[in-house]
Parts: sequence; structure tokens; C-alpha cells
Amino acid sequence: MDILYWIIVIALIILAVKVVSKVVKLALTIFIVLAIVSLIVGPEWILSFL
Repeated sequence: MDILYWIIVIALIILAVKVVSKVVKLALTIFIVLAIVSLIVGPEWILSFL
């Protein structure tokens, strides 16, 4: 029973790490795209859009 419990815990941790890494990659991608767009268009346009 203890072994099964630990397998479930480890599986949940691995799943959580995968989800978090996907979210972080998505956030970084959005941030980089916004940074590039603000360099091209200008920061004033981004601020007015937000």
C-alpha cells in the first residue's frame, strides 16, 4: 500500500512539473513576442493597447 501511495505521489509531482514547465514556456513566449512587438511598434502603442 505504501509503495502504491508513493507511485501516485511521484506521478502527480511529475505531472505538475510538466504542466508548470508548459505554462512557463507559454508565458516566456508571450513575453518575448510582446517585447519584439513593442520594439517594432513602440512602447506607447503597447501601453495604450493594455
